[in-house]
Amino acid sequence: MNNKLMTSAVIIGIIAAALITGILAITAILPDVAIAQRNNTASNTHNTTGSNAGLLTYENSTLGIKMQHPSNWTKQTTERGVTFTVLLSDRNTTNSEEFLAKLNASALRGFPTNLSLKAMADRVVDSYRHFLNNFQIQSYSNTTVAGNNAIKIVYSYTDPKNNMFNASDIATIANDKLYVIQYYYYAKSPKYQSYLETLQKMVSSFQIVK
Repeated sequence: MNNKLMTSAVIIGIIAAALITGILAITAILPDVAIAQRNNTASNTHNTTGSNAGLLTYENSTLGIKMQHPSNWTKQTTERGVTFTVLLSDRNTTNSEEFLAKLNASALRGFPTNLSLKAMADRVVDSYRHFLNNFQIQSYSNTTVAGNNAIKIVYSYTDPKNNMFNASDIATIANDKLYVIQYYYYAKSPKYQSYLETLQKMVSSFQIVK
């Protein structure tokens, strides 16, 4: 393997690891945030459907992303992007992921320009097959996001307690960045349809800004 291909393989591995981490890892503050929500007023604790909440606009000019999100979803920002989450209100649930619905929007630099978006997506899917429990692809198709050609992967997986999550990855390239939107929701939540509709609205609102 020449140096260029080796570098590409390493970067794809890093991208795949970042995406898998977004699925599997729950940061240490999430349980604390959930507890804090329960200690707030009833409206803050229980109004988590998303569809009934007012919408706010998030914009990050450094990453070049802008989108709407429900005002009552938890927001966390990182150097790569932003995460919006509906946290569990019932700490006795068996859902080990600690969330009911989540959306990550990321802007990644340093991806291999000698590989097509499809080739990168294929390698990420291959990583998912190895690292996600009961990974199943529902669809793998071309789409558009923010007016750009994109690839969308719809799939399901289970957590360590065998709870099923439905998920989607949408990726596009613009302004020398790889933009990735991932969203997941707990398949057995009684409000999953509401969460899915909200997540899809958030994706539709996503913009790439200079």
